Amino acid sequence: MNKHVLQSDFKTPEVSTGSLPSSRNARTKSMIRKGWCYLIAIATLVSVAFSPSAAMAQNDGERKAVLATLNSWNEGWAQRDAALAVKDYADDTDWTNAFGDRFESRADLQAGLEFIFSLDFVMAGDSEENEYEDVRFLSDKVA
Repeated sequence: MNKHVLQSDFKTPEVSTGSLPSSRNARTKSMIRKGWCYLIAIATLVSVAFSPSAAMAQNDGERKAVLATLNSWNEGWAQRDAALAVKDYADDTDWTNAFGDRFESRADLQAGLEFIFSLDFVMAGDSEENEYEDVRFLSDKVA
């Protein structure tokens, strides 16, 4: 056999460069463009829906309610008014202070605060407005 004949009968396979036939190539490019468009649209919607301004607008009433609760607590301490301090607590609250005293209802907490407020060394009248008014919502029901 002649080397020259072998080479002429042999077809060299095409080396793939990543290109597809033109019709498949166009369809693939179109699908990729659509995919990117969908991805960009979804990213835009998510960023708008979860932007801080949208969250603040959605939760402004709840934010004010949280701050009003804090103000009631502070004002209750300032006036030594246990009923005012606990007015926003749930009836079945479970509250533990820094010293480990535990109160398992709003009524128990109110009674505990009435005792604390009766002590001479407990400060009165020095509570101020909330120093920080930023409220972060972890869910629809938790701030």
